[in-house]
Amino acid sequence: MIWGATLLLAGPELFRRLEGRVPDQAEQLGIGVLGARYLTQGGLEALAPGRFARLHTVVEMVHASSMLLLAVRQPSRRRIAVVSGAQAALAGWRAWRCR
Repeated sequence: MIWGATLLLAGPELFRRLEGRVPDQAEQLGIGVLGARYLTQGGLEALAPGRFARLHTVVEMVHASSMLLLAVRQPSRRRIAVVSGAQAALAGWRAWRCR
């Protein structure tokens, strides 16, 4: 939940610090959607610990895989894709361990 709230409240600033530029409109939309997803996932886990662990694991692994693809195909977004993908892989690993 904390990561989701952080993305919603300060996502564009985090992006700027990582990439050295302001996120474009599509990137800002992605930051907002990702923040909302993490906030929702965190809320579900808080309400029913472990119940959604498998789903959480799958969602995070899909996210990590998509970020790997983005890093390969769009070098201009590589740094943010690697950071986002690594965070998703770590979250997926943690969720898998909790199932």
